[in-house]
Amino acid sequence: MMSFKQFLMEGETLEAPALAEFVVKNCKEFLRETNFQISHGSDIRHIISPRLYRGLGNFSYNTGYILEGDRKRFPVDSSPQLTETLDEYFTQKFGYPYRKKGVFCSGSPTFSSNYGNVFMIFPTDGYDCVWSEEVEDAYTALDFRKGGEYPVFARRICERMGVEDPFVSLRKGTVPEDVVGKVEELAWAQWDKIVSEWLRKETPYQDGNLLQAMTYVTKPEIMLRCKQYVAVPIRSGYAYEFVDEMVELSSQI
Repeated sequence: MMSFKQFLMEGETLEAPALAEFVVKNCKEFLRETNFQISHGSDIRHIISPRLYRGLGNFSYNTGYILEGDRKRFPVDSSPQLTETLDEYFTQKFGYPYRKKGVFCSGSPTFSSNYGNVFMIFPTDGYDCVWSEEVEDAYTALDFRKGGEYPVFARRICERMGVEDPFVSLRKGTVPEDVVGKVEELAWAQWDKIVSEWLRKETPYQDGNLLQAMTYVTKPEIMLRCKQYVAVPIRSGYAYEFVDEMVELSSQI
């Protein structure tokens, strides 16, 4: 996971009034798409339009950030194989490697809290996104391999593709211990091919419609493509100052 020092090297911190001004001037498309509305008060709950969230590790709630969006990221949990498979698909279909360069966020603060302290996100103008109504979280659905578990979508996808689940013998525990490692290696390689074919056949991801993604019932992960984005803590005195300033600037939105 990126350290706080590394994070600051790639971004900029601003006082709350200046950050609010930056949002109003540079995030107009996002504010329009979400029909941004705010009522008087000093709490983010007074932002009554849908909000976009991102978990940012242990980063401080005492300030807000302008961060680079179009930069290479290094997946913490997902395997290199899944990352490459998904990005080959995303690049061919949408023209951008969202797994390696996208900004991961969600319409759910609870989902985002799995990845650290939660911030509200405002992408700068010219953004795009991809998301899926079916895949709430690609890691859990397609790549989960902790504690002897296997991807939760394996049975479902294999059934729909008309192929055998490569993990079935491993789940049943019928593989001799001395060859489990080799069988797992072969199963994951086969699964990677199945996922690749499934992506091309069923095209479960769509681009655009960020507001729909933010408000969709399952609150799926959203991968943003943007030059920069603003991150505002959801609590602390800084958040209150930001909300106060946004109220003052609301006539400009």
